[in-house]
Amino acid sequence: MTDIIHSHFWRRSEEETLRREYPKGGASRMARLLTNRTMNAIYDRAAQLGLRREARWTPDELAVLCRAYPKLGGGGTARLLPGRTTKAVHSKAQRMGLPCPGSLTGAG
Repeated sequence: MTDIIHSHFWRRSEEETLRREYPKGGASRMARLLTNRTMNAIYDRAAQLGLRREARWTPDELAVLCRAYPKLGGGGTARLLPGRTTKAVHSKAQRMGLPCPGSLTGAG
């Protein structure tokens, strides 16, 4: 017997997980969390609910991030990037290995 759910009905808990997690990582993240749903089922339900994965960073946003983050930190840089939270800015900067504010040589 397979563990895949062949029902068209989604449990409330599955939809809550989908709403909370899909924007963070898309269908591949959801497939790891909802192991009883197929990728196609996840894509279809996300579309029905109007969910989208968070936007990728544009080259212009990355340029602002690289220039501003070492001086302004997450909050100051987020104010320059409409639609980006302080947490998103800080996380991206860390993944890129950007120096934290005050860690630059000569910063005082």
